[in-house]
Amino acid sequence: MKRGHPMFPLGTVFVPGDAVSLRVFEDRYVAMVKDLLASDSASMEFGTVLIDKGSEVGGADRRRSVGVNVRVTQCEVSGTGGFLLVGVAIQRLEILKWRPDAPYPVAEVKPIEDPKSSVEAISRLARVAQLLRSLLVTMLEEAGSTARDDEHDAGEFLLDKYLPARVSSSLRQVAAGRLELSEADGASWLVIRCVPCGPYDKYSLLEAPTLMERITRTEHVVNHLWEMAEFRRQ
Repeated sequence: MKRGHPMFPLGTVFVPGDAVSLRVFEDRYVAMVKDLLASDSASMEFGTVLIDKGSEVGGADRRRSVGVNVRVTQCEVSGTGGFLLVGVAIQRLEILKWRPDAPYPVAEVKPIEDPKSSVEAISRLARVAQLLRSLLVTMLEEAGSTARDDEHDAGEFLLDKYLPARVSSSLRQVAAGRLELSEADGASWLVIRCVPCGPYDKYSLLEAPTLMERITRTEHVVNHLWEMAEFRRQ
């Protein structure tokens, strides 16, 4: 268990694998970054967690109990005296206890271990990825994106145009079920990062206790988005 971990409550949700970019300007978080820079740790890390009620600025907020750890890969001083942070979300965290915000939020946290996988999980994840890919193509078509006339697979063209090449290729592999058991957890987060949902839906996916439950909840969110897309097309 890691004690006294610096935390950055936010109005958004990051999941493992997410790129994180933050503009730090509030005094308490400027102090947090300065402490991280002054530490003798080999890497700068802090946690983020969704604000359930309240504001990112000023404190007095209510926070959820599951977040992610963020490893900083780049830190620059901004022109206003704050910082620009770039990093990546690396692992889920369970918040065990909040300490007083003095001067910035600090919590006692425990890393959440990756859940066990199974052949069934890979098969179900493939079906969810297929459904998600179809949803994204439909949404892109609604947004006015067009495919080239000579494109053999218009849907593939739209996805490759919308998603970064590495993400599009990886999502295609997940949809085809071409995964090892050890890759299923990371693949589930890849799928979730591509789901165009709000912070509360994403938090539900983040806190799911098992891989199968995470896949079930992801399927539910994607199906709901499909229903909304179908309603708009009527």
